[in-house]
Amino acid sequence: MQKRQQINQIVNSLKYKFFKVIYLILKQWSNYQWITIIICLTQYLQYTYLNFGLKVQYVWRNKAYTDMINLLLKYFTITISVKNLGIRTYLTIFYFCLGLVLFSILLIMLLAFVIQNKKLQKGPLILLRLLLRIILTFGFWPIVRMQFGLLACEYNKKGKLIMMFEQSQECWTSDYYIHAMMAIFGLIITLTFSVLMALVTYESRRTDQDANAMRNGRSYYQLLIYIFTQIMTYQLLATPEYTILIIAVFLIGSSIVFINTHIDQPYYDTFIQKMWSILAGVNFWTIIMMFYSYLLDGKTFQNTIQAWLLGIPLIIGIIMFRQRESFDLMKANLIKFQNGSEVIKLCEYLLILINNSNQSQKYQLLIDSYIEVHKEVCNRNDCVVKLKEEMANKFKGNPKYTNRKHIINELITQIYQESIKNFPEDIQLRLSYVYFLYENKKSYSLIMSELIQAMEFKPTFDYEFHIYRYKLIIEEESQQKAEQFDISNSIKQNKELIDILEQTTLQMIDFWISMSDDHPDMHKLMSLGFKILKQKEEIDQYWAKLKNSDSLKLFNLMAKFHHLVLDDQEISDQIQNQLWVLQKIKQQEVNEIEEVCNKSIPTLVVTAQFQNFHIQTVNKALCSLLGYSKTDLIGRSVNQVIPELYAIPHNCCLELFIENQAKYQQNLITQTVYLQAKSNYIIPLYSNVKLIQTNNNQLYFIAQYQQTFSPKQQCLLLLDSEGYIENITSSCIILLRLDIIKIQMRRINIKELFPDFHFRKQEFLSKSGAKLHLIPHGLKYSTRTLDTVSIYEQIDFQCYLNYIQFPCLKDEQFYGIVMRLEKIKCHNASESILKLGPQQPRKTKFPIFQYIPPSVYYLDYLSVTEIEESMDLKSSQDNQHKLSKIVDYFCMVKRMSQSQKHSIHYDNGIKVKRLWDGQIKDLEEFNIDQQQLEDEEEEQLNSQLLSKEKDKEMQEFQHYFELFQSKTSMYKLLINSNVSKGFQILNYLVNISLFILYISGLLVFIFNLNDDTNVSSMIFNLSLNNKRLSSCLMIQTILQDVRILNYGRQLNDNQDNFEQQYKSNLDQLNQEIQDLIQIHTQLITSEILINQEYLEYSDLYFSSNVELQSIDGSKENYTYKEAIDLLIGKALYLNSGNISKFNDSDVDFYFYNYNTINSVTKNYQIPLNYRYYSIKSVAQNSLDNKLIFLILQTLLQLVAYILIALYLIQFNRFQHQIYELFFEVNQIQIKNIVQKCESFLSFLNVGEDENDEVQDEKEQKYISDQDENKMMNNKQIKNWKNSNKKFKKFMAAVFFIFAIIEAYFIYQYISAQQVVEATFNLSPILNATSLLESQYRLGDNAIREYFVNPNQSIYCNPNPLKFINNYFDRLYETNAEMQTKFTQNLDLFQPDYINLFQQLFVKNPCPTLGLLQEFITEDYCNSFFNGVVSEGLSIGLTKYFESLEIFLLQYQGYQYQHTTTDEGENSNEIRNLVIFLLNTTLSVEIRTMEKVVIRYTQRYLIDQLEQSIRDSFSQLSLTRILLFICFTFYLLFITFFFWIPANQNLVRQIQKSRTLILCMPMSTLMNSALVRRYIRQVLKN
Repeated sequence: MQKRQQINQIVNSLKYKFFKVIYLILKQWSNYQWITIIICLTQYLQYTYLNFGLKVQYVWRNKAYTDMINLLLKYFTITISVKNLGIRTYLTIFYFCLGLVLFSILLIMLLAFVIQNKKLQKGPLILLRLLLRIILTFGFWPIVRMQFGLLACEYNKKGKLIMMFEQSQECWTSDYYIHAMMAIFGLIITLTFSVLMALVTYESRRTDQDANAMRNGRSYYQLLIYIFTQIMTYQLLATPEYTILIIAVFLIGSSIVFINTHIDQPYYDTFIQKMWSILAGVNFWTIIMMFYSYLLDGKTFQNTIQAWLLGIPLIIGIIMFRQRESFDLMKANLIKFQNGSEVIKLCEYLLILINNSNQSQKYQLLIDSYIEVHKEVCNRNDCVVKLKEEMANKFKGNPKYTNRKHIINELITQIYQESIKNFPEDIQLRLSYVYFLYENKKSYSLIMSELIQAMEFKPTFDYEFHIYRYKLIIEEESQQKAEQFDISNSIKQNKELIDILEQTTLQMIDFWISMSDDHPDMHKLMSLGFKILKQKEEIDQYWAKLKNSDSLKLFNLMAKFHHLVLDDQEISDQIQNQLWVLQKIKQQEVNEIEEVCNKSIPTLVVTAQFQNFHIQTVNKALCSLLGYSKTDLIGRSVNQVIPELYAIPHNCCLELFIENQAKYQQNLITQTVYLQAKSNYIIPLYSNVKLIQTNNNQLYFIAQYQQTFSPKQQCLLLLDSEGYIENITSSCIILLRLDIIKIQMRRINIKELFPDFHFRKQEFLSKSGAKLHLIPHGLKYSTRTLDTVSIYEQIDFQCYLNYIQFPCLKDEQFYGIVMRLEKIKCHNASESILKLGPQQPRKTKFPIFQYIPPSVYYLDYLSVTEIEESMDLKSSQDNQHKLSKIVDYFCMVKRMSQSQKHSIHYDNGIKVKRLWDGQIKDLEEFNIDQQQLEDEEEEQLNSQLLSKEKDKEMQEFQHYFELFQSKTSMYKLLINSNVSKGFQILNYLVNISLFILYISGLLVFIFNLNDDTNVSSMIFNLSLNNKRLSSCLMIQTILQDVRILNYGRQLNDNQDNFEQQYKSNLDQLNQEIQDLIQIHTQLITSEILINQEYLEYSDLYFSSNVELQSIDGSKENYTYKEAIDLLIGKALYLNSGNISKFNDSDVDFYFYNYNTINSVTKNYQIPLNYRYYSIKSVAQNSLDNKLIFLILQTLLQLVAYILIALYLIQFNRFQHQIYELFFEVNQIQIKNIVQKCESFLSFLNVGEDENDEVQDEKEQKYISDQDENKMMNNKQIKNWKNSNKKFKKFMAAVFFIFAIIEAYFIYQYISAQQVVEATFNLSPILNATSLLESQYRLGDNAIREYFVNPNQSIYCNPNPLKFINNYFDRLYETNAEMQTKFTQNLDLFQPDYINLFQQLFVKNPCPTLGLLQEFITEDYCNSFFNGVVSEGLSIGLTKYFESLEIFLLQYQGYQYQHTTTDEGENSNEIRNLVIFLLNTTLSVEIRTMEKVVIRYTQRYLIDQLEQSIRDSFSQLSLTRILLFICFTFYLLFITFFFWIPANQNLVRQIQKSRTLILCMPMSTLMNSALVRRYIRQVLKN
């Protein structure tokens, strides 16, 4: 259970943090109508596009229309423009879309857990609002489409599964897996995030500022789910197989959207609601016609799309011009509500009618008719409409009782309250009521009560958020209106503040005791210091809430705390002055209250606080009047002396008074009120009420009462709205024989005493009242005996009625009736039929202490300052003479100061004379030297500068002098001071280093992927090079076969067989030429990079070292590429000619046949070496680059680590500087501080005499001054303990973080090294495997060419027989080498390739071979070569080699037997022998083995080997991508959740630590030069 509770607490904590962020978002969440319209239209066009998508266009059976509609709609989808732009471009956009969602989630997390400063929240909130508007509206469709587009695949013509958006990308291969996994993850995140945000991110209350305001967000999140499902079914289901399923999903989803949008009408704005209804209806109509076209178009009706177009205006017209509101008001009056939604619709409809009634007569008629019908059918006694009508009849001309708006608002309130009782679990109904109360500015306490009750019924997630949101709104607004203060909360806060004061004092003692140690513990001091600062902030927060209270003890405690513990005399004096003022005010209040209470008039004094109105004091006269003692009343609620009928509305009136904080001054008006005596009888009194408001906003109501006397015998009864008697006066015992005990035992209705009371109520409400006769059986409640009843049977009363009302509540509700009965002495008097008009009630705003409406009592507002002025008026008149003298004196001083401005210049008219050349002349006549004037000006400027500097120094000195006189000013400056520039620069450098570190990781990741791609593509060039040679030899094989076919045609007359074989060979020749051209093109277009050390192979490749020979014996050298180009040209020419060209005498045939088997085959190592060493160069360069990157990244980490270390060292140094300042406080001062703290604790717990405390302080000050003088020159130099503990922990954490990053970079290098090693190991294996096909074919071609042309050189060897004999030995070695390399490097291959190799070479390859080609069947393969092939290619190839040797021996034997001396005859015989041998079974099997078995098995083996290599690289890329994603998230997490919060925390710690020096004594702060120098240095930063 505890674990479950802890889990629930964590979940609730996370949920409310999320709610807080959404609350901040919605603070400025508004949507203009025109923007909402554009967004709605864009969304509609987006999800309508799939109804005419390419996959389902055929359903409409009209391609022209659908193409045009598709063209128009696709521009709104955004994603169509990225089709077939390349997989990299697609992935860039894909990850950008996914990044928007993830970045939004990251911002929410930052706002929830990291960024708590309101100023810092503004930027992320603006960005988050923008992102949410995009993701939840027009951005949702393209984001989801891009993610599903990565998963959408289809089969192409070749049978490969490719992406629909990027047809060059094959699905579910290589690195596609990681992107597909990210797409699936992104879809889950996107749908969850969007649905969650759509549930809560909207304005749930009708407002003109937000056109997109909704009743609930469920219809919109269902629209998002529909869009998601629509895209999913369209993208993932194939057509036409699943077309009906796609349409069915579309139809069901569109119907749900239409019902939720059109029927439920979630939008408040009428135009937006109609537009969404139209769009949902048109979409539903589109799907219906689409379904109809798929099933019935062409059978029962044609041109469905035209019918769809014609139906759209009809759908729009039906929805647009339907009745604006379809709520039946008559039905609402006659039938009870079935659920809360009907109540909400009725109330909202009534509000729409009343708001628009001034503009439309139709609405006025609807309202009037509803009111009339409701009045007739309503059975409630307290029906608002009926009561309004009664009051309107009584008080004619009063608009309060006839105004439609007032009536409807009160009726809606009554409907809501009754409906909530019937449907208490309907959260939406309660929220609608809350919105109504909030808009009508009802009491916040009532709204908060409804919200609290709604939470008790376990609302759903979205409703819980709206309850939470409006709680915060109400709390914020109520705090602004000072509504949250009540006594119980104040007492609790006072206790909490005292506890914190005690804890802070104890920690302050512990702090200074730790400072007095010989080796202070730095870590402990820092911990204590931060605790003290945190608790001081809490103290300031509590004091800000409680300083307006009137607790003298609390003011005294705070003054003592600042004086004794914090040594802040300035704040202590301020609080002490406030305490004296408060004491003076309290004394004045007490004096005034005592003066009032000492009078003989009954007086009641009530303290008015929010939701607490208790009796402050009463006098003896009131106690004797009511029968209570003072102890019975003082401290009790004022409701104790108020009749129960008035208690609840009376409290509401007082609450409204405090909410509005009214400060009026009115004349006193005496009114009749009722108080309830201890005997529970009510007493009618005249009241005189006066309001006193103190300086601390404390309200006191003083009420003075006077008993009413009437010469007539009368009694009073208080009735509730149904006529039941609640209270009576004691005179009812005599007149009605009715006492309070009988009423308390059983509820008595007034109709039991007066049966015709309810029928004649209107008569009694008149001013003159009406006559009422007491029935005899009514006396059964009398306290007298039955024999005395007859004398009372003739009693008549004059009855007067008044309704009990509270106009200040603005609800016009009748809470009861006051019935006054006057005994009529004349029994025979006729009833008066004169009826006067109803008395107009007096209007007042706050009816307090009045209990008989409509005579509403008034208040008198009198401030304390006015009372003081009235009291001191006489004394001020006595001092008037003295004041006049003071005024005259100041006027004289002012005149003297003004006269000084116009002082007399005595030097006017005096001229300076000088004797010059025997003449006396004026000095002005001489020309003064210009240099002298310039010197004087310069001196004047210097003097001005000096004076300015002196003024600046004086100002600065004065500033610092004033600063060191006040701890408050020092605190404000220190807490807002900046850190040093060096510290800020280090912070910037650390951030830059982290960013560069991530960029370097990104670059290494990109380079690794590119290098892997380059190496994997270049390694396949080896197999392509061998395939090219094999294709050249295959073409030669076909040429040889056609040549023999040409020779055989001359001896064979079977023309049909010849044509068939000839055509088959030409088809093979054409296919081989195309394959050769494709392979050759790939090789020559591939990029090659070769290092300097391997340039010899590059030079050899580009040099003309391939010697090609023509039929005339001429030779010419070419490069290997040029040689292949020539062979391709010759092959194409031969393929286009007739069979006569296929003989050795033809130039082109000879050129291709001779050079292929000689120079081209012999020099195949030239391009092979060139390709191999280019691979080696790229691999080595890649490894070298990775090593450089590893070194650079390690250096970057080292630099970042050093910068962080310097940053922390600087922080540690700042902390040391701060704590070293405490050494300025000597041991005696520390002892005095501890003693002061202890004295505060004793004062806190026990309390001491103030005079003794002052005397102790003087003695301590005297002793401390003496001890300070003694120890001024005896300061000790102490060594810190654990001064670097926090630094070491932080650096250890940083080291661990960087160790993980370094491990990632090391892995990148090791993986690159493994790639290079695998490349070096795989290249020979791939080369050997792909070379076998050409080597096997070379032997067969060489033997056959030797048979036809025994004197022709082969492999550039003039002795062809010698080459053939050597070839057999090399062929055995090559085959054995290939199998050996396979066995030695099993760990490099994928399991699929290993199984395939064993299947082909060890097991039976025939099943696989039968699937690879169509020339031979599996059965034929099993019997081929006497079944040797079925035992595995390892045995089959051995048989093949042996057959070649036997084939050669047969030729040599036949040649030896048929050799003659005639050369012509000999050549003919040899040709015939060759034709015969090449048509034997052995020759055919050898040829079949070479052209079919070896060719297809080797090609398949090579393809699988290449696929195995690709898979290895794909797995490596997948691993690198996953690790890079982890690396990215790791760095983001470290940056945003570790470094940035830690950095902010360190800066705050520095600022807070600076304020810690204010805990030092004020004398140290003022006298210590070191402290003053430090503070000046901090402030200059």
